[in-house]
Amino acid sequence: MKNAKSITVDRGREFAKYNEIEQKLGIPVYFAHPYSPEERGSNEILNRYVRRFIPKERKIETVITTKGFSAVYSVRLILAIYRFSKTTIFNEVHRLAGEYHAVKAQTDHAVKLSHRGRKTILTTNLKRLIEEKIKIQKWSIEQVAHVVRIAYKTIYNWIDQGLLDINVTDLPDHGIRRKRSKETRGSFSHGRSIEDRPAEISDRNTSGHFEADTVLSGKRKGQAVATFVERKSRLTIVKRLNGRDSTSMTKAILELANQLGDNLKTLTVDHGKEFANYNLIEEQAGVPLYFAHAYSPHERGSNENRNRVLRRFIPKGQPIDEITDDELIQINWYLNSRPLKCLNWRTPIEIFLRNLRY
Repeated sequence: MKNAKSITVDRGREFAKYNEIEQKLGIPVYFAHPYSPEERGSNEILNRYVRRFIPKERKIETVITTKGFSAVYSVRLILAIYRFSKTTIFNEVHRLAGEYHAVKAQTDHAVKLSHRGRKTILTTNLKRLIEEKIKIQKWSIEQVAHVVRIAYKTIYNWIDQGLLDINVTDLPDHGIRRKRSKETRGSFSHGRSIEDRPAEISDRNTSGHFEADTVLSGKRKGQAVATFVERKSRLTIVKRLNGRDSTSMTKAILELANQLGDNLKTLTVDHGKEFANYNLIEEQAGVPLYFAHAYSPHERGSNENRNRVLRRFIPKGQPIDEITDDELIQINWYLNSRPLKCLNWRTPIEIFLRNLRY
C-alpha cells in the first residue's frame, strides 16, 4: 500500500471510518455509487478469483505480517481490501493462541469442520453386542435391530461403512440361492397325507404339533441331526442322529415323545426314507404322522425356515461328528432364545412355556 495514491470503495459500513484511513495512509478514499459494482470492476473480479483459490487465512496473514501496521489497523485494512465481516476477521485472527499462522489455523479449521454433523450412536458396547449377536449367536440383522431399538438399515449402513467387524459371509442365508445338490437319500410314497390333517393344526391355533426333518453335514457318510419345530411357538429341538437311516430317526422320535409326553400331538414330515418306520412310531408313541406332498417344502415352512437358521451354526460340509454335545445344547438355546418377528418379537421358548401353562 506504500505506492497507493487512492482507494475506491463501496458504501459498506466497514468504511465508515474513512477519515482515519485517509489520515493514516495519506491517500484519498473515493466512494462508488450505490448498486454500481461495475465502478469497481477490477476489484470485483479479483475478489471472485481470490475467494476461489486463496484461503482467507493466508490473505489475513499477508496483511498482518506486513511491516509497519498494527494488529488493529491490519483488521481494518483487511476489511477495506477483502470485504470480510469484522467478526469473521476477529475470530480468525484469534483462532490460535499467540501469533497468527495461516497453515496452523487452516489445520485447526479442518479438524473442527470434521466434527460437524450428526454424532454416531455406535458405541463400543453396542458394536460388541451387534457383532456377538450376528457372528456368534447367528441372529439376523432385523432381530438385532429390534432388540437394540434402531432401524435395521442403520446396521447395514454401519457394515457398508466398515464400522462393524462383520463380513457378508457372517450374514444369514449367505449363498442360500446356490444350486442345491440332487437328493440321494431316497423316498417312499406311503403314509397319511397332509390333506387329512385337522384344520386347527394348519391355522397354528393349538400347540403340540411339530414338523420334522433331517439335516445332513454333506455328501460324506456319517452322523446327521434331526430337527423338530413346534408350529405355534416355532420351538426348535435339534437331536443328534447316529446315521441317516430310518432306525436312527425312529429312535430320536421315540425319545422326543417320551420327553414331551402329551405335548407332542402330531408330526408333519416329508417322504424321506428316514420316516419309513412311521407305522412303528405311531404304534409305540401314539403320535400320528402326516406326510407333505412331494416337492412341497412350503407345507413344512416352519421346519424349512429353522433349518436355514441352523445352517448358520452347522454349515454344509462341516462333519456333525465334530460337534460336541455341549455345542449342540448351545445351538438349541441360540435357536429358541432369539426374538422372532412372527411371534411379535417374543422368543420361541417363551411362547412354548406359556402354552404349557394354559
